[in-house]
Amino acid sequence: PKPKDLGNFVMSPMPGTLISYGVQEGDIVEMGQELCVVEAMKMQNVIRSHKAGAKVGKLHGVVGASLRADEVLIEFEQMESE
Repeated sequence: PKPKDLGNFVMSPMPGTLISYGVQEGDIVEMGQELCVVEAMKMQNVIRSHKAGAKVGKLHGVVGASLRADEVLIEFEQMESE
């Protein structure tokens, strides 16, 4: 089977709690920009953008909610060149 392309998604790297978002739907992000903060084991982990010039399409998580590892947090809109 062909692997699913997850390049337009930001996923939680670990189980934890979503503390905050640093972006809103419709924002254009830069490489390395803070997207959100996930707390795990009393440590706050900043999740940064792996794309430059991408538009935030949808924020999937709810601030304060518990997260599973690999849960989708942010979805970028499909770019015309993709």
